[in-house]
Formats: sequence, structure tokens, C-alpha cells
Amino acid sequence: MKNTGPLLIGLTVAAIIGVGVYAYLDSFRDGATQSEEEFLAESRDAANAAPESPGEKNATLPPASSGAGSPQIEIESDVLDMGLIANDKIAEREFKIRNLGNAPLEITEIKTSCHCTEGEMKDKIVPPGGEGIMRITVDPFRIPMFTSRKTLTVSSNDPKKPEIAIDVTANVVPEVSWEPKLLDFGSMPKGTPAELSLVIREETAPFTIARAGIAGSKLDALKATFVEVTPGERKDPSKTEFKITIASDGQLPAGELTAQLIVSLDGIKRIPRISIPIKIGITAAYTIEPSMITLRSVTPGETLAGVLTLTSQVPVEITKLEALNPALSVKTRPGDAPNTVVFDLTVAADATERVQRDTWAFVVTAGGAVFEEKIKVLAILKEQEGIGAPAAPLPAPNGAPAPGPAPTAPAPQ
Repeated sequence: MKNTGPLLIGLTVAAIIGVGVYAYLDSFRDGATQSEEEFLAESRDAANAAPESPGEKNATLPPASSGAGSPQIEIESDVLDMGLIANDKIAEREFKIRNLGNAPLEITEIKTSCHCTEGEMKDKIVPPGGEGIMRITVDPFRIPMFTSRKTLTVSSNDPKKPEIAIDVTANVVPEVSWEPKLLDFGSMPKGTPAELSLVIREETAPFTIARAGIAGSKLDALKATFVEVTPGERKDPSKTEFKITIASDGQLPAGELTAQLIVSLDGIKRIPRISIPIKIGITAAYTIEPSMITLRSVTPGETLAGVLTLTSQVPVEITKLEALNPALSVKTRPGDAPNTVVFDLTVAADATERVQRDTWAFVVTAGGAVFEEKIKVLAILKEQEGIGAPAAPLPAPNGAPAPGPAPTAPAPQ
């Protein structure tokens, strides 16, 4: 009787298992199987009958467009060095543009900072994972000298990089060369004559010099001359060579002065002229401001005080003051500060030319040294009847022909 409990429990479990097995085998009796449609229907009914969980109650499907993707532009480099290019033909390079995105990349525009450098794409749509080719060209005939650095800006439908910049550099094979590259006179006292020379040589194209001159309003005292170098004195006897000399008579104004030597070349179509910088420092015991006088809207008969001022560090004297244009008279007087001289200008009351020009020449004695100075003057008179503008015609009497146009003042020389 002591082991009756466990025995009863074991018999009960065995009975339950037996009933389950019998029910399972009974479902196959007489070929009565459940169809797929019946199974799906029962599953739907069970799901509809089940209570909703808090997370399911407000759940919605994602929008159909959430997986559309976007393009992503990538370029092989943001700098393209074209290297040394020919001076007589357009240089070309192929440049790759990739699409790392999962939507088509569209190149909408290619802008350039200078038309010497252009970018063009035949196929402006780049598929996802694909690459397109941009054709970059550099035209040496649009480059004024021998080096170029320009920017191409590529616009696309990439939402993160709608614009991307490419710096394109190139060096053009030079037709000529020269040395030195800078004409630097250094620093010198006012009144000291000086000269510098440079040599221009043929590299890939023969040439001659048509003319050479100085561009810079303050450096009229600089003069340029040139001569062809004989074959025996050339670096290469078979190639053209010219020597240009820049000379100063010492009458330059004081200060740090810059200008350009402009050389016009015959025989080179791409670069008909070259420009070479000039630098010179002139020290003096005095300064004159401004270096050129320009006056506008001046009335005939008007006197303008202090149009020019000379300031000196030592006692100074002005002599031999000359004005060539009788319509513009000039007088000097001591300034308010020590060792200063002020120039006053008076326009003649009967001046008839609207544009008046003159050059004032005078001698400055400062600290025992004597200097010659020249100052250019330009005065534009107010426009009025009889000065630079024709008078209005008088109305004609009834029945009389209208008078012809009034005579105009002579054109300024």
C-alpha cells in the first residue's frame, strides 16, 4: 500500500499520452485531410479573434517611397594637372565622375571660371554604381602667357553635394623666354641715373620686337630701347635674341614705384605682347602729392587752393616755375607746416576749351641738391554755353526756315 500513489500517477500520465496518440491517428482515418484553404481560413479566424497588443494597435506600414534611394557623386580628384601642353593646339583629358548612390546621377551644369578651360559630358546621366566621362579641354590661345589655373564647377542632383569644384592647372610650352623675370632697380637717391637690361630669347617660335614701352604714369622718366643680339653673342646662334635696356635719368618721383615693361612681338600669334614688372625705390628729402593733378567741374575764373603740396625734411626753395597753358596759371606760397610749399591754380575767366591740359615744370633746391620736377595737370571745366557744348538754336519766326545747327567748339586735342 506504501507505493500505490506513484503507481497511480504513472498510469494517469500514460492514459493521457494514449488518448493524444489516438486522436492524432484518427485525423487520418478515411483520407479526411485538411485542405490548405481550410488551414489559412482557420489561421485568419484565430488571428482576428486574438486581442490586439498595444504596439499593434497604432502600427502602420512604411510608405512605398521610403526605399527610393538617392545619387552620390564622386570625382577622381578635386585637382587636375594637365601638365605641359602644346602652344598651338587644344589639350584634352578624360575625367571620371562616379555614382556611388542607388539612384541615377544627373549632371545639370558645368561652369568655368574662364573659357580657356571647359568641361563637357556627352552622357549626363550616370546610373547607380556606374561612371561617366567628362571631357576637359584647355585652349592655349586663350591663355595670355604660359601658366593657367582655372576652376570647373560641376552641378548635379546629389542632395548632399549639389556642386563640386575641380581646379584645372596647365603649363604652356613657351614660345619665348626672358631673364631676369623682374626688373628690380633696388633703392637709390633721387637724381641718380640708372639702367637695367634683360634678354628675350626664342624658344619655339622666331620673332621680332615691334616696340617696347613703359606703362606707369609715375615713370615717364624711364625709357626703353632694344637691339637684336648678333648670332655670335646669342645663347643659341640659330635662335632669335633681343636685348632691352631700361634707363632712368634720375628725375623720378620719390617713393616705392612699380610699372610694367610692355613688349610687342611680331611673329607670335598666341602672345602678341608680353609684360615684365619693374620695381624701383627712390629716396629724397621731400615728397610731392599728388603725382598728377586731376580737377573736375571747374568754373572759369575760379581759383583752387592747395592743388599740389611739396613737403620737405630740410629747407626747400622752388624756382623757375613754368606753366605752358595760359588758361591755367599757377602760384606758390609757404604752407602752414615748416618746409612746405603749396601750389594754387587759377582758371582763366575766358577759357573756352572744356578740357584743359598743362605740364608744370619747376626746380627744387633741398639740402643743397637741385632737382627738376614736372607735374601733369588736367582740368575739366563745367559744361555750359560756349564751353564744350553748342548753344540751343533760337526759335525761327513764323514762315521762316529754322536756322541750322549752331557751330560746336573744337574737339579737345
